[in-house]
Amino acid sequence: MEGVVQGHEQTTGYEARREFRHQPKPEREEESKSRTMDKNILRHKLQAIHERLSEGFQSLNLKLDDVLQTRQQAPLPRTSSAQEQSIVPLEAGDAAFKQPDAIIRRLQVQLKDREQQLEQQKLLSGNLGNQLAGNKLELARLRKMMIRAGHKEDAPMDDDVAERFLAIRNDIFQLVRNHFSQLAKDRSGLPQGASADLLELIIQAEVADILYQYFFSPQALLFGFGDEEDNNILKKIEEAALRQRCNPVKVIEWRTSTIRIIKSLNLASEDNYPARVARQNWDRVQSSMRHLSTSAESHRDCRDFEGVCCKAYELALWLRGAKVEYEWGQDPGGVASIADKPDESRISALSTTLIKRLENIFAVALDETDTQTAASTSDDAPAPASLTETSVQQFQLDVESTAVVRAAEEIMMLTRTMKEIWLFGGLDTLAQDHEKDQDSKNEAARQKMDENVRVVEEGFKRFLDKYETMLDMNGKD
Repeated sequence: MEGVVQGHEQTTGYEARREFRHQPKPEREEESKSRTMDKNILRHKLQAIHERLSEGFQSLNLKLDDVLQTRQQAPLPRTSSAQEQSIVPLEAGDAAFKQPDAIIRRLQVQLKDREQQLEQQKLLSGNLGNQLAGNKLELARLRKMMIRAGHKEDAPMDDDVAERFLAIRNDIFQLVRNHFSQLAKDRSGLPQGASADLLELIIQAEVADILYQYFFSPQALLFGFGDEEDNNILKKIEEAALRQRCNPVKVIEWRTSTIRIIKSLNLASEDNYPARVARQNWDRVQSSMRHLSTSAESHRDCRDFEGVCCKAYELALWLRGAKVEYEWGQDPGGVASIADKPDESRISALSTTLIKRLENIFAVALDETDTQTAASTSDDAPAPASLTETSVQQFQLDVESTAVVRAAEEIMMLTRTMKEIWLFGGLDTLAQDHEKDQDSKNEAARQKMDENVRVVEEGFKRFLDKYETMLDMNGKD
């Protein structure tokens, strides 16, 4: 019992001590009060700071909203993901610390975008310029088609005109080949031993000059009626209109209408203009005819010449009746002026070079023949040529033969090309109408003609330089 009582007493004493321990002392109560007051003060201060920060965040958000509204009023194209990320509003907490850097980055992105826009606009401007030039050419082509469509009859096309002129060229070549190949022309103005092709070229140029002067020149104002008369009223009217610089469109319409009316009345068949031209110019070309003027063949030659004039007359009226003007770019007297002043030194050098080549071939061939003949006639014949000597001679013969053939081919090619350029070089620049149509095909044809002339000049120069050099080397040997 004593133990129990003591234990109870001990337990009672512990509870008493615990209760006593939890009872606040006066000092602790004051300290607790002061802490509570400090906490309240801190709470009020934090609340005030929080309110200020909230006000600051609200003002920043308002500024960002103003910036976004301004950007929406003047939108910029978004060309990169970086720009899209840059226009997303920043979080309120990061804006207070990262706003200047974000603005700088955003401005840099905008600057790059503006530079890209500038390059794109420059490229687009260049493309639009090219399209505009192409549209102008297409517009000119359509205008020409509209002009042609105004005809009640089929209007000539560029390809048809070129084919007609090619037919006239072939007629000139055939006429000279059939009736002027005797070439009884005075050769005093030509170098001695000049090629017959040069004289034939001069005759062809004379015939072409006659056709150009009487049928295709700007002064040959043909209508298909009364053209052989010097006082043709239609010709005088057109000359007066051209002198007074009347509206060219009206003049062309009047001319084409007049020619169509004359053609519909079959008045052109009564015109003797081509026969008159042939008779007037017969003495000019008769000295180069193959046959004598008193022979029967001479009359056939004259009829063929008159036939070529008739074809040229038909072509001239066909072109004059078109609303799109064409012209034959003939150079009258161009070939004759070139032939009157030949480069005799180069011609002689070229001829001497070819002769030297032929002499080398004959020398090699005769040397081999003489060796074989001597071996067959003499009793003590020398030993046959070695295989090396035979191969060397054969190689030399092949080289000389190839050089002669190549030289002849180059001369023939240059002669043909120069014939084309001297006689009919202007035919490649036909289509220049009254509206100064700058068609791409005509421009390409003109460039092609210039390139052909340049190639011929350079090729002929290289040809002469090469063979003159070889001639000098052979002369030194």
